[in-house]
Amino acid sequence: MNIRQLALQNIKGNWRNYKVFFLSSCFAIFASFAYMSVIVHPYMQETMWYQNVRWGLIICNVIIISFFVIFILYATFIFIEARKKELGLYMLMGATKSNVIGVIMTEQILIGIFANIFGIGLGVIFLKLFFMVFSMLLQLPKELPVIFDVRAIGGTFIAYMVVFVVLSFISALRIWNIKIIRLLKEFRTDKKEKKTSMWLCIFGFSCLGIGYALALQATMPTIALYFFPVSILVFFGTYFSFTHGTAQILEMIKRNKKIMYTYPYLFIVNQLSHRMKENGRFFFLMSMATTFVVTATGTVFLYFSGTQDMWRDGGAHSFSYIEKGVSTHEVFEKDAVEQLLHQYGYDDFQSMSFVGVYASFQSNKGETEVAPL
Repeated sequence: MNIRQLALQNIKGNWRNYKVFFLSSCFAIFASFAYMSVIVHPYMQETMWYQNVRWGLIICNVIIISFFVIFILYATFIFIEARKKELGLYMLMGATKSNVIGVIMTEQILIGIFANIFGIGLGVIFLKLFFMVFSMLLQLPKELPVIFDVRAIGGTFIAYMVVFVVLSFISALRIWNIKIIRLLKEFRTDKKEKKTSMWLCIFGFSCLGIGYALALQATMPTIALYFFPVSILVFFGTYFSFTHGTAQILEMIKRNKKIMYTYPYLFIVNQLSHRMKENGRFFFLMSMATTFVVTATGTVFLYFSGTQDMWRDGGAHSFSYIEKGVSTHEVFEKDAVEQLLHQYGYDDFQSMSFVGVYASFQSNKGETEVAPL
C-alpha cells in the first residue's frame, strides 16, 4: 500500500472527524466562488457604481479566505492532537517521520481537492439563484445573466488549493517537531473533563444579547460607530456561549431527574455534554466563519443600498436633468445652464454631477419610469 492509498484509507476511516471540516470548507469555497462570479461578471464593469460594488465583494472574499485560514489552522491542530496515538503506532511499526508527514500532507491535499470540486460544483448549481438574490437585494434594473467564467472557477480553485498546500506544510512542521516518546505517552494519558463556569455562561449570553441589540440600532450614518463594539461583543459572546453556555445548560438538564430518567435522554444529554465540552471551540469557529460571511455580505448591501437612499432622499435640489452617457452633453451644455441662472439673477448656486444607476421612479398618478439616479 503506497502513501496515496493509505491517505485515502485514513480519510474513509476518520470520516467522522473530517466530515464537519470538509463541509465547512465546501461552504467557504461555495461562497467565494459565488462572489468571484459576480466580481468578474461583465455587467459589473459598466459604471463606477458597479465597480464600487465589485470592490466591496472583493473585500468580502478576502475576509472569507482569511477567516478560513484561521479555521483550518485550528482544525488541523485538533486533528493532530486527536491522532497522536495513531501516529505513534505508525512509528512503532517502522514508519519514519517523513512517511507520516507524507501521509498527513496527502490527506489534507486530497481533502482540499475534493472540497474544491464539491464547493465549486455547488456554486455552479446554485449560481442562478445567487444572481437572482443579488440582483433583487441591490435592486438592479435587470437580473444578472448567468455566465460561467473560467476566471471565477480557476481563481477560486487556485486560491483555496494554495491555502490547503501551505497549511499542509505547517502541519508537517508541527509533526516534525513532535518527539516519538511524546506520541507514545498519549496511550497512558487520560483526558480530564473540562470544567465550565456559570458566570462565564451568563457573561457570554449577555454579550450576545447586547451585541445584537446594538446591531439592530445601526443605520447607514452610524454603521462605522457600531461596527467594532458589535463585533467585539458578538465575538466574545459566541465564544463563551459555546465553550461554557451550552455546557451549563446541559448540566442543568442533567440535574433534572424527571428528564434524565426518561429514555433516551440519559444517553443523549450525557453525550451532548461531553461533545460540547470537547468541541466547543470548534463549533465557535464554525459559527464565526458563517457570521463573517453573512456580516460581510450584509455590510456591502447596507452600504450600497444606503448610498442610493442618501442620494435619493438627502440630495434636495431645485432642478435636475439627466444626460444619456458620461460627458456626452446631449441634452445641453453645462455652461448654458450657468448662463441661464446668471440671466435670471441666481449668482450664488451649487451644482452636482455623478454617474447614476438605473432605478424606478413612480409619480402620484401611478406612472412608473425607469431612469438613472
